[in-house]
Amino acid sequence: QTVQQGIRCIQQTFRELPFEAVEDAVKRIAGARRVYTFGMRESQALAAYAYSRLLTVRGDVFLYQDGYTGNVEALLSATKEDVFVVFLFHRYTRQTLRTLEALKERNVQVILITSPPVEQVARFATVLLPCQVDGVGIKNSALAPICLADYLCNAVAMVNGEATMQRLRQSEALFASNEIIEN
Repeated sequence: QTVQQGIRCIQQTFRELPFEAVEDAVKRIAGARRVYTFGMRESQALAAYAYSRLLTVRGDVFLYQDGYTGNVEALLSATKEDVFVVFLFHRYTRQTLRTLEALKERNVQVILITSPPVEQVARFATVLLPCQVDGVGIKNSALAPICLADYLCNAVAMVNGEATMQRLRQSEALFASNEIIEN
């Protein structure tokens, strides 16, 4: 049941996602000066995943963790040329909402990946990407946000084309120079 519900969440998310919003998010991530990923509590794992994926296809990607490290000063250097990809699902934390308010005050672009209903948080989003997370057990499914992060990463790689390929070649050379042992 858990697997089937996860698949339904993925299918419903991609069926209902506004294509224009996804395209807008990709362009913003690809063209941003810096990209930050952010989420708190369980969403922090999604932010870390998106960070690791995006970092492979473009530079200047950072995992913003103000709630865990107290590093709110990173917000001071965020500008309208930067993008925050924020994962936010129900039972919002005050800290996440305060961070979103601070980003809005600084005119920082926010790509908000969240679940319906979105009325309470939509005002913080430059681009809103609704994502289904309903689970059958005691926790919601993270499969749709993970698939959406993968999609965004692949689409950014396509938009950035040769720059992404050069980054991947440089990464491979770095791995080879560190003599990573593969099984």
